[in-house]
Amino acid sequence: MTKALPLAQLSKGELDNLRRVIARRQLPTPLSQAGLDSIGKGGLFARLGPLAAADEEIALALIDLALAAGERWAHHPPKSPALLTWTEPTVALGNIRATTPVLLELLGSAQKRVVLAGYEFDHGAVLFKPLHKAMVERGVQVSIYLDVRPAPSPKSNMSAYLALQAHRFLKRNWTFGVPVPEVYYFPAGCEFGSHRSLHATCVVVDETHVMVGSANFTQRGHSRNLEVGVRLEDPALAAALTQQLERLVHNKDFLPLPLAWPDAPPKAAEDDGEVPPSAQAIAPSSLADELLVSDAARPLFARLIAASVPVPQVGEDVEGPAGQVIGSPELSWCRPPQSSRRSATACAGEVERWCSHHRSRCPSRS
Repeated sequence: MTKALPLAQLSKGELDNLRRVIARRQLPTPLSQAGLDSIGKGGLFARLGPLAAADEEIALALIDLALAAGERWAHHPPKSPALLTWTEPTVALGNIRATTPVLLELLGSAQKRVVLAGYEFDHGAVLFKPLHKAMVERGVQVSIYLDVRPAPSPKSNMSAYLALQAHRFLKRNWTFGVPVPEVYYFPAGCEFGSHRSLHATCVVVDETHVMVGSANFTQRGHSRNLEVGVRLEDPALAAALTQQLERLVHNKDFLPLPLAWPDAPPKAAEDDGEVPPSAQAIAPSSLADELLVSDAARPLFARLIAASVPVPQVGEDVEGPAGQVIGSPELSWCRPPQSSRRSATACAGEVERWCSHHRSRCPSRS
């Protein structure tokens, strides 16, 4: 039995037999010691792994995935050893490379398809540039799976909330214009009060190359944190990851995230600070709820939004001219649109007064 199978503790013959009796409903699920004893396979129970608690649909899916991965492994074994990737502090060893160049090379090499999942994104304007080039020049298909934080209120307008999150993701991470990727979100994680999230971080390129690690697609993850990951050339693992994500889409565990401007370059939104119509329709008080604005900052927030200042970033690092982090304000307004700069200037005095009163969490502006 090849160790590449997701259920490596079971042989191909044992998996085939389990699949047959489960599909014929000769063996009830979740699997039990008594059930396996009844068909003379009680010795398997200690080696079931994730099958032990799975219902019929999940059990069959896990077995199919293991069998498919085994077939691909047999015909397409790994072609190269694992490469360790590392973010800060730098380690000068031949088999360890910095995270960012490895990711840029991997995405830039794509010929057909890229599947990418992550918890946090803010550095896509740098990291995804070669990926967009691959889409333009070679028609590479891209699917991105991301986490959307829980809605702040049970009365939140979810359509507007998701539109705002889609706009934010594209504005901060896909500044290149069309084509844009398919983007999916984890609906169970964005429900009000949810304690679930998409926390996986992985990249699959052309169903052959895999990169898995702790680094989010953020500046922190690629330049300041201590992160570790691995890059593999492993068709079996690549197929297993891709198929698992596709199955979750099929089962509606992931849903498409509606994009704010799927048919046009985002130049206006990026340069002018526009928010999508669905976000513009949110009242300042509701928008403050969506952005988790504190009570102390709400009066100022409402005045700035009423003055057509764009929606602020929340809790983002503010960097100095040399790239150093100089603070993480609660709210930060950067590059106000030309049409609203007069309004923003009119609010400057109030911003300064608010800052002098709340020095510990002062909103930044430029």
